[in-house]
Parts: sequence; C-alpha cells; structure tokens
Amino acid sequence: MRTAAEVRDLLKKLKQRAADEYHATCGHRWRLNPRATEAEVAAFEKQWRIRLPSEYREFLLTLGNGGAGPGFGIDPLGTMQEQAIGRDVLRALKVEFDADLAEEWDEVTEPESWDARKDVMAGAMPIATLGCGDWFRLVISGPHAGEIWFDNRGGDGMPPDPVVDDEGELTFRSWYEAWLDECEARWLK
Repeated sequence: MRTAAEVRDLLKKLKQRAADEYHATCGHRWRLNPRATEAEVAAFEKQWRIRLPSEYREFLLTLGNGGAGPGFGIDPLGTMQEQAIGRDVLRALKVEFDADLAEEWDEVTEPESWDARKDVMAGAMPIATLGCGDWFRLVISGPHAGEIWFDNRGGDGMPPDPVVDDEGELTFRSWYEAWLDECEARWLK
C-alpha cells in the first residue's frame, strides 16, 4: 500500500504525463481536494447515524475530501457530481445493504417502476461516476461495508455488482490502489 506522500507524488507525475486524459481533464485534473477534518467527518456520521468504513474515512482525513480517482474522480463527502446527495439516499445509509437484492435488481417486477427498485442500493453511497449513469458506490452498512459496487442501472440498466479482482471484492483502498496501478502502468511505464 502506498503512503499518502507516495500517492501525492504519483498524482503529480500523472498530471505531467497524462494531463489530456479525458476523465482527468473533465474532472479531477489529477488533484486531490483539501483533506476533511475529523470534526467534518464526525458531524456527517452523527447526522446520518452511521460510521464510515475505515479505509474511506482514512482517505478523507489523510489524502483528500475527494478529487483524483476512478472515473471523473472521487466526490467530496456527501456530494455527487457537485450536488448534495439526496436526503433519502443519505437516510438510507444506516439500512443494512442487501447484496442479493442489489444483484437481482433487474428481476424486480412488481410494480414495474424505478421507485420500486431504487432502494436496492440502500446502505451504499455514490462516491464516483464514469458518467452516463454509471456510479461507483461504497457500501456503508452490513457485512459488505467497505466494498465498492458498480451501479450501472442508470446507464445500461444492468444490476449492480461488486467490483472484483482475482482476490475477490475490492474494498475502498484496494479499488483506489488498483486505479493508481492502472494509471501508473498506462502513462508512466
């Protein structure tokens, strides 16, 4: 695992070598936002009656409150695409995430409406987007807490799935590290 200083150094190198990369130019520009304070993170957790997964919490406090990351970058805490996350989504973060329900999203048929299916991601918070309705969500509650799930319901209409590699489901840190590894291999080697 990289240290915070190593991540910052790598992002500086990427900014020099991959400044024209689409997601970077339209989004994060290879920069991290200023770090969140313990008071800001604690206030968010208290307001929504949750505890953020430790790896994400550490990222907010030691690296940045959003910025450079997969897709258009990691959104600042409590926001998505520069807008506040809806209160209904934030209130649902304390609900235990149901992985089976999420993976069977496209099989929910009664009634056949978006509203009947929107709660399948209760317990997970959007943290980054690829655009076109494709979201990365961080599971906040339940046995899958800390995992990253890819939510493509608004894009191709596919059910949400955990982001995985050869070793299994990716947690926030392993997902972020995999993105850094991919960027380093693509633009710096």
